[in-house]
Amino acid sequence: MSITVANFLKECAKSIHDPSMIVTAGQTWMDILNFQSGELYPEIGYRGTKTGTIATLYAASTEYLLDLSAETYIDDVREVYLVLDGEDYPYDNWIYLKDLKMLDLDPESSKEPSMAIANYTSYNVIYFGSMPVFTKTSETIELNQPKIILLKKVCIREALGQVLNDHAKLDRYRTLPGRMNEYVLIAMRDRLATEVELNKRKMADTHPVRSF
Repeated sequence: MSITVANFLKECAKSIHDPSMIVTAGQTWMDILNFQSGELYPEIGYRGTKTGTIATLYAASTEYLLDLSAETYIDDVREVYLVLDGEDYPYDNWIYLKDLKMLDLDPESSKEPSMAIANYTSYNVIYFGSMPVFTKTSETIELNQPKIILLKKVCIREALGQVLNDHAKLDRYRTLPGRMNEYVLIAMRDRLATEVELNKRKMADTHPVRSF
């Protein structure tokens, strides 16, 4: 499932009857999203793709080593594909050195590689890690539906807590049409807190990882 950051934030704001983001500003929602998504790792793990050309990779390292140390959000590598003429081909002769955050695409091993890397034009690395930091509302959140729901609940819970703990925000909230009263806000925050903890227990990622 995919949803733009803009639509995700709008849905969160509507849930507390603040669709125009008068009480909780758009940038505040963005900050909440980025912080809470990081706090939820690994319950909410993120599968992403890093791509590059074989020529560039070989120029940087004749041993076909891909340095992922700058990609702070990557935790593990799940799959590797080599690309030729727009087609992805599964590639299995690789090792992810997790401590070094280095992907070795041509490790010394007894296993003979089934594919010659030099014959391909580019690579796609499927990784697992925390969600990247969002800076634009046009960016897309790619998560399955249960994880999207959990992320929304966490963000809404945090926003409610900020409203309840800030007299200025609470006063502005009281002016909104269709607003909930303070006791309903407290009850909603507490209910979300319980639901979040229950949902988090179901979110452990169980995909196999090949790291050394």
